[in-house]
Amino acid sequence: MNTAQLKSFAQEARDILLKGVQNSLLFWGFDQKGSILEKPEEISGGCIFRGEVYDDPGILRKWHHLHRNIQKHSVKDALEQAAYTWFNRLIALSILEHNQLESPAIVAEPEKTDPPILVNAKRGEMGFLLPLEQEKVRSYTLDHNDEKAFGTLLVGFCRTHSLLNRIFGGIDDFTELLLPGNLLSSGGIIQHINCSKAITDDDYKEVELIGWLYQFYISEKKDEVFAGFKQNKKARPEDIPAATQFFTPRWIVKYMVENTLGKIWLDHSPDSSIRKKMKYFVENEKEKGSDLVKSVTELKLLDPAVGSGHILVMGFDLLMLIPNLEKYTYHITRI
Repeated sequence: MNTAQLKSFAQEARDILLKGVQNSLLFWGFDQKGSILEKPEEISGGCIFRGEVYDDPGILRKWHHLHRNIQKHSVKDALEQAAYTWFNRLIALSILEHNQLESPAIVAEPEKTDPPILVNAKRGEMGFLLPLEQEKVRSYTLDHNDEKAFGTLLVGFCRTHSLLNRIFGGIDDFTELLLPGNLLSSGGIIQHINCSKAITDDDYKEVELIGWLYQFYISEKKDEVFAGFKQNKKARPEDIPAATQFFTPRWIVKYMVENTLGKIWLDHSPDSSIRKKMKYFVENEKEKGSDLVKSVTELKLLDPAVGSGHILVMGFDLLMLIPNLEKYTYHITRI
């Protein structure tokens, strides 16, 4: 895994997305300072905005949500939230697709440019959308407006994707309005994901990938926050994640897991075969085993600061090394 390339990829993705959501913010009637330039007018069943009728009552609700968010925080915070919302979903979908855990949606086939979800929609395959949304997509494709068609498809796909919603939460809020308007353009985020050589096929199989991408994505904002510290500026609540959230490399995670979960199991079963498989386990002859558990079913692993779930995954891998574990029922709870 080439971390320098990943860092460049993530930072470029952030720049592309921020420009895209900034254009969307302007379209929806806000200037760079958050002042209202144009406001949607409510009508029965929807609203009118810029002379166009929107027959979706959710549009007005999302617009007001965006307005409140800007008032409570700032334009910059709203843009950052929207950009990262679409970054993590697009990256997650790309990872799922590269590992054949999801049917192709955004990852285009070699020598092709259109995302599969758009290609399929043009054939009438878009069952995850509501009938009214499907009509919109048909209308957009007839007008050769692939950008709007793909945007509608992407929002609907993410909104109905149970796994993405469990991991990241739903997106039925103002971040849908701030969907970047340059998704399919040359130099847009979809091209950036599909054409970049920064992430290899082997990288896509690494559990660390999304954690590294997150840390690199926020690295520039982290630098801004720390530059403020040097000027005696207090960090706002919105800035805390960028200053405090870091990705833990694999070897450190293994060291932590092997010397906690692994040690507890070895205290119970000193002759367990997992001892030879724990590269970072530290032997301590002076310390006697405490035998905290009487059975493998009593083993529990708590990660009090779950980000990408890296520690939980490594803990699971270690548990699966315990002989005959497959006969037990186990589950992972993420709070």
